Amino acid sequence: MTTLESASLARARLEPALTVLRANSEQADRGASFPSENFDALRAAGAMRWSLPRKLGGDELSSAEKVDLWSAMGAADLCTVWIFANYDSHIWDLGSHASEPFPGAFEVLRNETAFCGTVAPVPGSAVDGGDVIINGRFPFA
Repeated sequence: MTTLESASLARARLEPALTVLRANSEQADRGASFPSENFDALRAAGAMRWSLPRKLGGDELSSAEKVDLWSAMGAADLCTVWIFANYDSHIWDLGSHASEPFPGAFEVLRNETAFCGTVAPVPGSAVDGGDVIINGRFPFA
């Protein structure tokens, strides 16, 4: 399957999830939250596979293809697309580096298990006897 075919299939699978996102949009916005129903709908739509390499069973979509999908999500619910696009970057990162340093990564990704990560730069951090000391200044925030 070509990337374009994968992107077309991903867009078709996303349609039912967009209905859920629209229905929960006001609740998500008012509560500044990511309703679990939205996450479940995106998982059912295959969104957790967009950034995964094909070798892990993913769609391996390009950034441009994902932006198109995120745009459709954003039209349905801005809160959800903001959170999901950030989450998707962690799926891409873990999928791209799923090897020796992260021995359980393949299983996490194949099972579409929710996980937490960060890509935030931490300027001014230092290792002190096994602890990481952070200065608390985040100029990008």
